[in-house]
Amino acid sequence: MEKPEIADVQSGSWGRKRKSSLKTKQLQKVIIMIASETLVRDYTGKTHMAEVINKHLDNIWHAVDGIVDEPLFTKQRLKILWVLREPNGGDFDFMEYLRNVTDYPRWKSSYGLVVKVSRIILDELFDNENNWQEANPEVMKRIALINIKNTEGGSTVNWDKLTTSFNSDKSFLTKKIGEIKPDLIICGGTYHYIKELDIQGCPTLNLYHPNQRSITHKKYIEMAISQYTGYHQSL
Repeated sequence: MEKPEIADVQSGSWGRKRKSSLKTKQLQKVIIMIASETLVRDYTGKTHMAEVINKHLDNIWHAVDGIVDEPLFTKQRLKILWVLREPNGGDFDFMEYLRNVTDYPRWKSSYGLVVKVSRIILDELFDNENNWQEANPEVMKRIALINIKNTEGGSTVNWDKLTTSFNSDKSFLTKKIGEIKPDLIICGGTYHYIKELDIQGCPTLNLYHPNQRSITHKKYIEMAISQYTGYHQSL
């Protein structure tokens, strides 16, 4: 495990690389979609036409991620951003899923440690181990969460595809993180990617993916607390 690094968001490009040649029927479909106001909202709550158009032109599902609940997120004393790998599955409303994560029976496998660690840091429960085991799904609405790859994934990551996606979307990810303006970035098995971005000034924790089975939840939480408190002690 590498020590936490600092990140500072500079410039970037919103555009994802797409084929320049567009068929007339595809454009007509997009125009009809926009006219009927079936628009996709991104992590800031704003509508980005480029993302909507790209999503429908290439017929590939792209998860919209970021701030789960903006009103709640803005009220937090610390703005936490988790960076994970990819969605498990495809063709669903990823943000709505995060807001209602208990609709998935096995949600704790994917996000149990996300809500535990987030709550401990947000509510400063570092010395209160009795509260460490509570996995409150409402904590999801207090954070932001993005993936390195926003297209359909599976229960087992394809590292070649993930790395290819990262390399093509570096500017997009940098810009996205800059718009979220986190005070703390928590990498869940993605630190080796995030450290390559042109980001400075934000503490970054280097943790295993929250669905890991290598260590106990208690050990995972202790690792997160150690890195977080170690950063503050070094200031």
